[in-house]
Amino acid sequence: MLHNPRRLFRQALKDPEIDQWFEQQSRERTRTTREALLHKIQQKVYDEASFMPLWQLGFLCVTGPRVAVSGLGLIPDYIYSAPYEDVRLKA
Repeated sequence: MLHNPRRLFRQALKDPEIDQWFEQQSRERTRTTREALLHKIQQKVYDEASFMPLWQLGFLCVTGPRVAVSGLGLIPDYIYSAPYEDVRLKA
């Protein structure tokens, strides 16, 4: 949701320049001019976009023929390798 003049949605981008370009393109009759304005909007959104991962599963599960101590089962009822300091490879 990029253009939201009444600000009904919280996730709307609040940028007066984008709002102006959007209103301008909605009144424009020339296809190439409208396309240029929309490309400007897209580029500005792309340039100013921010990304924040909300969740990342980074659990370490170690197993295989080269593993001496995998860490699996060292903590009762915990399904991942832990503690990581106890994970050992075979020499």
